[in-house]
Amino acid sequence: MPVYEYRCPACTHLFEKLVPFAQAGREADCPICCARAGKVLSTFAAIGASSGSAGSGPVPVGGGGGGCRGGGCCGGS
Repeated sequence: MPVYEYRCPACTHLFEKLVPFAQAGREADCPICCARAGKVLSTFAAIGASSGSAGSGPVPVGGGGGGCRGGGCCGGS
């Protein structure tokens, strides 16, 4: 089951809820004021991405050498 993010139009509370795929289009009740809240477009965390560092991009995930497997920083050959 995916987790969806909701924002309440009455109290502006932002909350998450685990919802079955069959009910993904439905609104959810706000846990603070019980008003009907709609889904919002949420951001997600990308594995391997760095934030706030100038000039650094995503860190490669998976095979591709480097590190101890391919020499480099460990002093291996």
